[in-house]
Amino acid sequence: MKQIINALVQLQEIDNEIYRYVQQKDQLANTLNEMRDLVGKMEQSVSDKQTKLKDVERWYEEQQEALHEYNDRMSKIKASLNAVTKTKDYLVRQKELENLRRHKQSKEEEVEKVRDTINDFRDAIQRDQEKIEALRSETEKEGGATWDQVHQLEALIGEISKRREHLLPVIPAATLRRYEQVKSRRDGVAIVEAIDGSCGGCHLALRPQVYNVLLRMESIESCPNCNRFVYVSEQTIRNLQERQAEAGAEEQA
Repeated sequence: MKQIINALVQLQEIDNEIYRYVQQKDQLANTLNEMRDLVGKMEQSVSDKQTKLKDVERWYEEQQEALHEYNDRMSKIKASLNAVTKTKDYLVRQKELENLRRHKQSKEEEVEKVRDTINDFRDAIQRDQEKIEALRSETEKEGGATWDQVHQLEALIGEISKRREHLLPVIPAATLRRYEQVKSRRDGVAIVEAIDGSCGGCHLALRPQVYNVLLRMESIESCPNCNRFVYVSEQTIRNLQERQAEAGAEEQA
C-alpha cells in the first residue's frame, strides 16, 4: 500500500509539472494568435477603408463631371445672350445663369471639402498600412521564436509524460480512475498531504481515527469533504516517531 500511495503522490507531482508547462505553451500560442488576429483585424479595417475611399472617389468624379456640365450650360447661355433681342428673354437667361453660378459655387465648395477628406483618408490608410507591415514583421519574428519555445515545451511535456506512464502500472485501475475523476473536479489536484491533522486541500479537520490510519500507511483514505486522497508524508511520520521516542525516553528517565 505504501508503494501505491507514493506512486499517487509522484503522479500528482508529475501532473502538476505537466499542467504548468501546458499553461506556458498555451499562453505562448495564444499570444502569437492574438498578434495574428490583430494583424488580420487591421488588414480588414484597411480593406473597409479602401472600399469606402473608392466610393467617395467615384462620387468625387461624378461631381467633377457635374461641374463640367455646369460650365457647358453656362457657356451656352452666355453665348446666346448676344442673340437675345427681348429684354424679358434676356432677364430670364441672366437669372438662369445666376442660378447656375450659385449652384456651381455650392457644388465646388462641397467638392473641395470632399477632396480634402479624400487626401486625409489616403494618408490614414497609408499610415495604417505601415503599422500593419511593422506588426506583421514583428509577428513573423516573434512567431519563429515563439513556436520554437512551444515545440521545446511540447518535447518536455512528452518526456515528463513518459515518466508518468512508468508509474501507472503500480496503481490499481480502480484507484487510478478515482484519481482522474477527483482531479478533474478539484482543479487538477487529486491527492494532498494531511497537515496537522487536516486535509491539505479543503482544510477539513480529519477524525483522529482516520489520521492514525494515514500514519500507518495501510490503506488509501479520502477526505470526506472534498473527496481528495489524503496522505501523511514519510518525513512527517519519521518526525512524529522521533518525537514519540524522545518523549518515551524522557518518561523513562
